[in-house]
Amino acid sequence: MGGISLERSRISGRVMLVWMLSGRRGSLRAALERSAYAAGNDLYDELD
Repeated sequence: MGGISLERSRISGRVMLVWMLSGRRGSLRAALERSAYAAGNDLYDELD
């Protein structure tokens, strides 16, 4: 389970980086949708 959690943390970091680089236009959910190919639906559940 630890490996899965670590992977989610890495993906979360990437999403936050994309969000900040975009100037925070729109919402974090929009950034997540752009990165959904890497994260899947589990990440949505954690952030909601």
